Amino acid sequence: MLSSQLQDVASWAGKGNVDALQRQFPQAAEPGVPRAANPEVDKARELTRMRIEALRAQLRREDSGSPTYEAELEVCRAFISLGQLERSEGRDQVAKEAMLQGLEHLASAREQATASHDESALWRCQTVLAQALAEIGLSRFSEAKATLHEALGAAAEALGGGDFVAAEQLAQEIVDAVHNAHEQTDDRKGLEVFTGELQALLRALRLHAAVTPDPIERVPVITAADRPPVSDGRPSVTARLLERVVLICIATGRDKDMEIVRKVFQEFRIARESPSLLRLLAMLQSSGHLLES
Repeated sequence: MLSSQLQDVASWAGKGNVDALQRQFPQAAEPGVPRAANPEVDKARELTRMRIEALRAQLRREDSGSPTYEAELEVCRAFISLGQLERSEGRDQVAKEAMLQGLEHLASAREQATASHDESALWRCQTVLAQALAEIGLSRFSEAKATLHEALGAAAEALGGGDFVAAEQLAQEIVDAVHNAHEQTDDRKGLEVFTGELQALLRALRLHAAVTPDPIERVPVITAADRPPVSDGRPSVTARLLERVVLICIATGRDKDMEIVRKVFQEFRIARESPSLLRLLAMLQSSGHLLES
């Protein structure tokens, strides 16, 4: 069983600290309370609105017989981004309207998609993730969690397809959304249903590296004498993906999910080198976990 430090999600997720929570999960900090104007958010909002208008103009220019599902999906994503920006400043009604418009464009994208795209795991990832993000933005958390379960399964399949870079980026965004949705609802129990798909995701990552796979090594032991890991810039997509997988498995509080964490550090060299993952490992080991391989 995990120690009280690990069972208390607030100790590592920042819950109760409005500033930290706002940085990590903008939707979670004091929803519905208008905040002071933020020049960066204002600029991002204006740029997003301009993108929406440009995409809508593109849709109007398309010939009536031409497929527009990709442009429709881009409009959907832009509206979701706008909704997230509005909600981060407590403008919940405006955010809701943006999310609903995003869902309308998502429905159009799905209707117009060709059969081949409907069968593509990558296309399913894109559309299902967009749906889940809109549902989170609308506080439809039960629906969002079910949608994310579907998205995670599609992500594992997409990683075995032809566009690994795009699939890995989508997988990272999906896992981030899983963590986000459950953090907002303080639902550690609900995370348990995702661990099977997370293991499939890790297997797909290993299979992609089958030509030159990382060697399986012992989990490094971090002591008080070791220098703190120093970040060398923005972590890679793979590092961010693995970090979220580790956080989700920690949050369930189950010993068998800690075995997934162990495998992450054993099987992925980047996990043994990433400063953020090493900090998580140090926290775990300070509580008596993962000291033996």
